[in-house]
Amino acid sequence: MDAVKKCFCGRELHYSNKELERIMVDICETKGDYLEVSDIVNYKTYRVQRHYIALHGIKQELLPTYGFEELN
Repeated sequence: MDAVKKCFCGRELHYSNKELERIMVDICETKGDYLEVSDIVNYKTYRVQRHYIALHGIKQELLPTYGFEELN
């Protein structure tokens, strides 16, 4: 049985559009659940969940506050 996928926000994946959810699940299966996002103002890079970006978006000025793993 497949594990239930969760958004970084703590909720189960909560797409309102099932087609978008299918596309994002396919992308994550192919490219991985996370990607590196650089904060060019603070010169830091974070490991950010693709589903979180698709569901919530991210703002550069708030990137350090989201709680994602800092890579450098």
